[in-house]
Amino acid sequence: MKFNKLTSAILLSASVLALASCGEEDDKVDEVVTGCGGVATATAMKDMLNGKEVCKLSGVINEDITLTSDKYWALEGVVKVGDDNKTSTQEKDTTIIIEAGTTVVAVSGQDVLVVSRDAQIQAVGTPADPITFTHWDDVKLGDNFVEAKGLWGGLVISGYGVSNQGVNPEGEGNSGFYAGTNNADDSGTLKYVVVKYSGQKIGELNELNGIAFQAVGSATEVDYVQVHMSLDDGVEFFGGAVNAKHLVLTGNDDDSLDATHGFQGKLQYVYIEQDASGDRGIEINSEEDDGSMPTEISMPQTDVKIANLTVIAKSTNEDGDAVKFRARAMATLVNAYITSNGTKKDCLEGGSEAVVTATATVVSNCTANLSKGAVTYTDGEVEGTDMNTTWTGNEVVVSGVTAVDASITDAFFDAAQFTGAVGSTDWTSGWTVGL
Repeated sequence: MKFNKLTSAILLSASVLALASCGEEDDKVDEVVTGCGGVATATAMKDMLNGKEVCKLSGVINEDITLTSDKYWALEGVVKVGDDNKTSTQEKDTTIIIEAGTTVVAVSGQDVLVVSRDAQIQAVGTPADPITFTHWDDVKLGDNFVEAKGLWGGLVISGYGVSNQGVNPEGEGNSGFYAGTNNADDSGTLKYVVVKYSGQKIGELNELNGIAFQAVGSATEVDYVQVHMSLDDGVEFFGGAVNAKHLVLTGNDDDSLDATHGFQGKLQYVYIEQDASGDRGIEINSEEDDGSMPTEISMPQTDVKIANLTVIAKSTNEDGDAVKFRARAMATLVNAYITSNGTKKDCLEGGSEAVVTATATVVSNCTANLSKGAVTYTDGEVEGTDMNTTWTGNEVVVSGVTAVDASITDAFFDAAQFTGAVGSTDWTSGWTVGL
């Protein structure tokens, strides 16, 4: 081919157009460099997000990694930490560390972070610099972002704890196997962590929640955690015995808090504000996921202890009761305040052979404050609609009911002697969203 000035000009123009076209490609998938942020398995994406470099995580991660706050970390598909190859020894050999102030972003509904049984997560934020899991557009658009549920998958943590479904049941959202024989298993730490706009309904009884705790053990630390606007449950506990304090569950669909498959945990300071489109504030189940009851009792039975609980039911759905105890579930409520904002659903609803102990618990403004069904309520005090309540921020003060020392119920609980999740000091302030 003979080159002249006209030919050169045409080729130059074509090159400029090609470069411009590349620049217009979706900056969320255009990567150019392997090895990002000190993580060999991460890929640097071409364009920055709000002035920060973006490192993409994908596939299975079998080495210890640290996600730093000076970058954004993007999930691509199902990202698994650990390959679950220690099922016989139930050991941990991979750790993901997430620094305070770090933001992990997702692009699609298929994006999920899974911490496998043989791995740990150490995600420790602070009130001033919480760790955030959210969608790309939330970060990119800032104040112009329109909140929506189900924009990405969620966070799944699996452990070697005990499930009444046996060893190696398949996890939610095709997240792999979970469960074992050690309810004292240690899956790491979640502290000052916020998960937003997650949740996916993959199939019947197969969904991704904001956070799924799959047979996670009691040596795991969960404190100051929020799930906001999940398309499915806010948090769900599948067996295991992990304990938690300072949970904030706001604007979620389905149930804000779900416990099943023999969960044995203790929860204190739980604030739930249910979305109008959601179902229950809390659902506690021990048998099948659909609430059915087999002839033989599945062991261990779910046995949940909750102290200092606030549930504000807003659901307009048929299944929108504030708290539901399904077949054979066992539960203890201490210093709880459960109310409806006028939707007129049941505050407490029971299933066959469920056993509930309620102490210093207040229910109000529901169609039926106690819809007992076959539930056995024992040893408790459940007060009704004649209670005089006043709100100061997120603190509720109930006249006529004396809160008890929660630590008497279980040594895990602080000696918090007030009704509801929040006392005179508002621990939700500064790090949560949507309140």
